[in-house]
Amino acid sequence: MALLIHNRSHRLIAGASLAGASLLGCAAVALFGGRDTTPRFSHRVHVDEQGLDCVMCHMTEDGATRPLPPDLGQCALCHDSLDDDKPPHRRAAAFFVTDPEAGPDAAPLLRSVLPRYSTEVRFDHTAHSLALGDNCTQCHVGIEQSAGLRARDALTMTSCVECHESSGRQDTCAVCHNEVDVNWRPLHHGAVAASLGPRSAWTRLHGSASRDPDPPTASDCALCHSQSSCNDCHQSTQPASHDEHFRLRGHGILADLDRETCLVCHRVDSCNSCHASTRPISHHGAFGSPVNHHCVSCHLPLAGESCATCHRATPSHLLAAPQPPDHVPGANCRLCHGVGAPLPHVDDGSNCAACHR
Repeated sequence: MALLIHNRSHRLIAGASLAGASLLGCAAVALFGGRDTTPRFSHRVHVDEQGLDCVMCHMTEDGATRPLPPDLGQCALCHDSLDDDKPPHRRAAAFFVTDPEAGPDAAPLLRSVLPRYSTEVRFDHTAHSLALGDNCTQCHVGIEQSAGLRARDALTMTSCVECHESSGRQDTCAVCHNEVDVNWRPLHHGAVAASLGPRSAWTRLHGSASRDPDPPTASDCALCHSQSSCNDCHQSTQPASHDEHFRLRGHGILADLDRETCLVCHRVDSCNSCHASTRPISHHGAFGSPVNHHCVSCHLPLAGESCATCHRATPSHLLAAPQPPDHVPGANCRLCHGVGAPLPHVDDGSNCAACHR
C-alpha cells in the first residue's frame, strides 16, 4: 500500500512538472518565438519606396479642417491584387474595424493608434497645409521613413509653439484653445487642491515639476508663474518636509547641497543665530575636549573658520604653539610628542609644521 501511494505520488509530481513545463514552453514561444499579429503600417514602403504622395491617401474635401483618413476602398485599389497570398494580419483590411453601432453594412473605420486631440484644441489642418505648400514633413518630421504608427508621431504643443515662434507669430492662447487662456487654472490647481492645503498631491509634487530643466510647453510653469510668485508663496507656507526630524538632522545636508533654495525664506544671520544657541546633536562623548574627535571628523585639513559661529571666544586654530628654536625643519615630531605625554588633540597623521611653525 505504501509502495502504491509512493508510486502514485511520483506520477502526480511528474504529471504536474510536465504540465508546468508545457505552460512555460508556451509562454516562452509567445514571448520569444510567437508571431506578432498586430498590423503595422509602414510609411517608408508607401512613400519612400513606392513614391506615393500624402494626398493620394489623405484626401481633403471642401470645408474640412483636416484631411480624411484613408478608407478601405482606397487601399483596395492596390491591395486587392497584393493581399491574396498574405496572412490576415498583413492585409489592408486588418487596419479597419466595423463600428458595432453603425450596423453590419456600414463602411469599416480605420483603427486609431494615435491619441486624439482634446475638443479644447482648435486646429485647422487644411489652413496649415495650404500655408506650408503641402509640405507634410515640415510638421510630421521623419514620417516618410517610419515603419509603424507611433503615439509620438502626433504633434505636441511644444512643436506647435516652437514653429509659431520661429515664424515670428505672437499668438495668444485663444488662437489654438477654445477655453484655455492666461486666467485658466489646470484642474489640479483648482479650488479642490487649494482646499486640501499641504495634503494635496499637487502641493507636494509641484516642486519636482518646477525644477524640470526642459519641460514640455504644456507643463512649463513660466507660462503663468513668475519666480517672485513662487518666493511669495514659499515665504508664507512652510514646506511639508520641515518636520522635527528635518529641523534636528536633515536640513544641514540639504543646506550644503542647495543653499539657494533655503535662501528663499532663510537668511544667513538666521542660521547663525540658531546655531549659536543650539548645540549640535553630534557634540557628545569624545567630540569635544580633551579628545577632540571633531577635528578628525570635520576640520582636518583646516579649511575654514565656521566654528566661530558658536565658539566666538576660541582663538583661531591657526595660532598653534610655535616650534621651539632648537627644532630643525624636517624633524620627526612623533619621535617625542605623543610618546611620553598625550597630545592636546587627535593625531591624524598630518604634517605638524602645517600649524606649528
